[in-house]
Amino acid sequence: MGQPSKDTGSTVVILGLDPGTRATGWAVLTSTAGDSPTLLAHGTLIPRSALIGLDRQLWLLSRLQDVVAEHQPQVLAYEGFTWRTDDQHVRGRPGMERLIGGIQALALMPPYPVLVELMPARWGAQLVGQRQHTKAQVAFAVNFRLATSFKGDTYDNHKVDAIGIALVALDTLKA
Repeated sequence: MGQPSKDTGSTVVILGLDPGTRATGWAVLTSTAGDSPTLLAHGTLIPRSALIGLDRQLWLLSRLQDVVAEHQPQVLAYEGFTWRTDDQHVRGRPGMERLIGGIQALALMPPYPVLVELMPARWGAQLVGQRQHTKAQVAFAVNFRLATSFKGDTYDNHKVDAIGIALVALDTLKA
């Protein structure tokens, strides 16, 4: 496994994920040395409201397996989480832990992508220049880098975060 090749002519495919049990954003970037990254595909996975608990996480992981199979990323970068002690945040903890564990397991299957966990404050600071950031700031940074027109609103905030995560993973690889 290890690091993807830094060969000057090789193309790197990065899958960025913004995991959530209600909605999971995903984005695929490609980059060839010396060229600007290209946004190949993106989306938001939203399970039917009738799916609860483990069924919801299994549905999300099944769709993520499809994305991995289709795009064959060398890098799988995802947003990690820390847990607070108040009931509001702890209530969803088991579901998120299962989902993140499933995402980590995707790196154990072909194409065996390198797994990169990025905490929100770290990737936000690297992308927008500050640890605390808004969805609109992330969208602005993504739009600036990729010449896209995301707003960071309810309709695209999960995929915009996934794109931002993929961009930071790419920048980290190039460093």
